[in-house]
Amino acid sequence: GHSVTAFYEIIPASGENTKSDTDKLRYQEVSPSDAANESGEMFTVKLRYKNPRGKKSKLISQRALFDEAIEPSENLLFASSVVEFGLLLRNSKHKEGASYQAVLSRAQDALGEDNHGYRDEFIKLVKTAELLQ
Repeated sequence: GHSVTAFYEIIPASGENTKSDTDKLRYQEVSPSDAANESGEMFTVKLRYKNPRGKKSKLISQRALFDEAIEPSENLLFASSVVEFGLLLRNSKHKEGASYQAVLSRAQDALGEDNHGYRDEFIKLVKTAELLQ
């Protein structure tokens, strides 16, 4: 009955937009695959999980194609604004171009149904933090 949202930064194998502090892989070299170029695949995500009392893990595999136009959900957009806000609060070295205005804009656009007022409360918190900076 639990759900988890995880955010990952994806660095393309082409080497574009790579950062010097990215951990190097220990056992393998990564290079763009000709098969990926031909099939139009952007990446494949593989995830293994076990049911709470399970003995065997189950595999979920999903590939993303370059030509897919997937619009992020309001929940994903709002969650990403929370992640960006966390980077700003910690003054993270990974915050890159993060800004309070970007956080506010995305959070307000993704307000959606806010039955308990938590999202509105978050927006007020971001505004307060911005004033304190």
